[in-house]
Amino acid sequence: FCLPSLAVVDVPDVANVTPMSTSDITNISTGLDYADIQSAIDAATSGDTISLAATTFSPSGQITINKAIHLVGAGSTSTNINGGGSGYAISVSANDVHLEGFTLNGAGSYGIKVSNSTTSVVEDFSMTDVATDGTNRTGIDLNGVDGATLTNIAGHNTVSGFGLAIASS
Repeated sequence: FCLPSLAVVDVPDVANVTPMSTSDITNISTGLDYADIQSAIDAATSGDTISLAATTFSPSGQITINKAIHLVGAGSTSTNINGGGSGYAISVSANDVHLEGFTLNGAGSYGIKVSNSTTSVVEDFSMTDVATDGTNRTGIDLNGVDGATLTNIAGHNTVSGFGLAIASS
């Protein structure tokens, strides 16, 4: 009668393990969680990445991005942002902004508006795997952007305007 050999395994001290975030909105650069997208953007510093979970978000107003950040969802088929309201759903006025991995549903006006009235141009803007659906005006509008990179984007069911408009860029 032969017993199998047993291996000795080190078990980590669970008292020192930091749990993964359970929040739907996390600044992965700082590890801090937020209750809403705008609060995460407001608290971010240039270069931070804000992660959005695979769920639906319904912000109470326009999302304003006025600093160099990355806003990254779990994919355009997994993360949804409901636009609503009467203005832009997402307004970008800063250089070095990257949007990725979400669908913007509905907007009172433009879905995603990228422009800067203060410096006249936005530099180095990028979007990957982003879609808009059901915006009242143009889904994605770049006005005065220098150095834009757009990869795997889509604009669906635009009421008036265009799926994508590029002007003075």
